[in-house]
Amino acid sequence: MTLTVTNVRSIRRRATALLVLVLVAGACRGSEKETGEAAATTRASDAGVTTTAAESRGPGDFGDLADVCGPGDATGATARGVTDTAIQITTMGDPGNTIRPGLGQEGFDVANGFAQRCNEAGGILGRKIEVHTRDAKLFEAGARFVEACQTDFMSVGGGNGLDDATVEPRLGCELGQMPSFTASAKATEADLQVLAAPNPLDRYPIGGIRLVSEAVPGTAEHFGLLGRDDANGAATLNRAKDAAAMVGVTVVDVATHPASAVDNWRPYVETWRAKGVEMFTPISWPDISVIVQAMNDVGWQPKAIALTSIGYNDGTIAAAKNSDLPPTWVGLNYWPFELADDNPAVSQLVDLVHSVNPDAKFTNFHVTAMNAWLLWAVSAKACGSDLTVECVLREAKTQSSWTAGGMLPTVDLSVANPEPHSCFVLMRATADGFVYDEEVTQPTDSIYNCDPANEAHLTEDYSVDGG
Repeated sequence: MTLTVTNVRSIRRRATALLVLVLVAGACRGSEKETGEAAATTRASDAGVTTTAAESRGPGDFGDLADVCGPGDATGATARGVTDTAIQITTMGDPGNTIRPGLGQEGFDVANGFAQRCNEAGGILGRKIEVHTRDAKLFEAGARFVEACQTDFMSVGGGNGLDDATVEPRLGCELGQMPSFTASAKATEADLQVLAAPNPLDRYPIGGIRLVSEAVPGTAEHFGLLGRDDANGAATLNRAKDAAAMVGVTVVDVATHPASAVDNWRPYVETWRAKGVEMFTPISWPDISVIVQAMNDVGWQPKAIALTSIGYNDGTIAAAKNSDLPPTWVGLNYWPFELADDNPAVSQLVDLVHSVNPDAKFTNFHVTAMNAWLLWAVSAKACGSDLTVECVLREAKTQSSWTAGGMLPTVDLSVANPEPHSCFVLMRATADGFVYDEEVTQPTDSIYNCDPANEAHLTEDYSVDGG
């Protein structure tokens, strides 16, 4: 069955009534599922798709978070970048790079949209947010943080693809952060930060791969991975390979690609065919259209493609429209944009981003950026006139049931080593857009499958030095 917006509430009631956290998967489930259904729920950014907001929501509310922003009497130049009237914030990204133009634009759009809406509501207890978007163009991240150290209070809602170089300058000037994401092990484990979506090296989100491998017969024994050929890419590939083994998936090929670009994907495809790969997952290349074109040129396809959340983009849908795309799913650990009408927080995020970029196409990074901004704003408000980096990070760590206003399943940030939640949804890629696939997801809580097996608990050392 393909789920549309109109029947999400019905599914949620049925799924919640189950009150179980185990997946009952049939060996043949999803192997003959049709694509391109007329009832498909397409991207929230497409023309004609609107979102609805709760009439009772206040100007400073976000989802189920009340009064995130608003007027107040907070005062004092309590830290670098803080005055009686303003808070200077850096948001990092790489949109100006020439290798993957636009990388990180989502973080800039969310930062500008959130600051605009928050300031309209009164700011953070009266202090207005002033955002400095800093484009590192991939290779200038360290320099951008040096600049931020001169003027800004914290770094919020951004990230850099090559973020190893950001750690020393950031810690050197004691610039706290709540990033949208971290890419390297060094940045993930660095001090003076709180990750709104915990990403410890000893956990790996294997839910999407697990569910697809169980749904499509013959794929669990013939799995291929694709990742970057640098040290951080190798560490991530090792985590993914070990996590796959824990859910009964056998990796028969691990391929790597240069961080810059790939001129010809055909040799990769030929290798997958020779090694009998029947399902593969690219964990570091968000646009699969060129890979699928190489498959078509060679005349070979796997039985399935299981994409991580970075594949949740228009490039995947373009591949479905323009080529013979194998059965392809994206695993998401948050509420999808296609179902925004049934989630006030996601609906607000769509409106907020479109207020500053009407042509925005929504991806995983809009959610991760907004997650960081909300955690920062709630924490900064709690500090009142004692607005320091130490206070903001301390307050963030008190959140024991964090959902970013309802965009995400619950995580506990108050424990010493926060763990990610284990909830996933599977979105099927079709020519009409992404479609929530209830049959393959097998929801156990709302629209999510929350089987604990979706989050692999790893035991090896995956740091760059150790792995």
